Formats: sequence, C-alpha cells, structure tokens
Amino acid sequence: MVGNTAEFIPQSFDLTSEFTPTGGPSHIGSFTAAKTNPHGDPVLCSIDVTTSSDEGTFHSVDTVTGFFTPARKPTLPAIQECRTPRLEIRAREAR
Repeated sequence: MVGNTAEFIPQSFDLTSEFTPTGGPSHIGSFTAAKTNPHGDPVLCSIDVTTSSDEGTFHSVDTVTGFFTPARKPTLPAIQECRTPRLEIRAREAR
C-alpha cells in the first residue's frame, strides 16, 4: 500500500491462465491452494490481465485472498484500485 508499511499476506490462491498461440489451439492451466487455518481480516484481490504479441495471446484470471499486516487492518475504501499499463488490480473486503 502506498504511504503505509502494511504488507499483503496471501492465504489462498485461485489462478487460471490461458495461452492461445497464433493459429493454434488454447492451452489452459490452473492452480488452487489455501492455508488450512487462515486468519486476519480477509481481503479479496482479483487480477484479470490479457496481453498479446505476434506469438499469441495470454489471459490470466486470478483471485488471491489474504490480509494486511500489521494485525490491525489499515483503513481501506470499499474498493481500492491500482492500475498499470497492462494490469488492473482490484481489492475489496471479503464478506
């Protein structure tokens, strides 16, 4: 988080990616993992990114649930957005 010393600690991952080469079939991969005893105030982060090149198109849709340190949760708006030229990240409090 900008202007804060809090760190995001992941507790679970749900990752799905797809690569479609130019002129070829799609290749899809997925990965799911979670801690058996998650803790903290849960925050859900969703990432949806697509990029293309001459070699093909890569698309990834990912969800990571975790919490922010220190133990007391920093004040967050209902939705926090961070944008870069090719990536959009949205974090919202899990319900």
